[in-house]
Amino acid sequence: SVTTIGSGAFRECSGLKSVEIADGVDCIKMRAFYGCEALADIRIPNNIKIKSNKTLLKRKKNDNIIYKE
Repeated sequence: SVTTIGSGAFRECSGLKSVEIADGVDCIKMRAFYGCEALADIRIPNNIKIKSNKTLLKRKKNDNIIYKE
């Protein structure tokens, strides 16, 4: 099973519109979703470690980031 989303894993993925990170994932590394400008809905477990503020940069202004309980 996946526990880490690697650095740049989905970088510049222009067709990616929404993501729900599984509960087993505990780490999202730097720039994993960088440049995913269509990505507007992200659901993330509360226990997740985001390695850099650049992980989720360069997306639409009206995005919806929800931390799952």
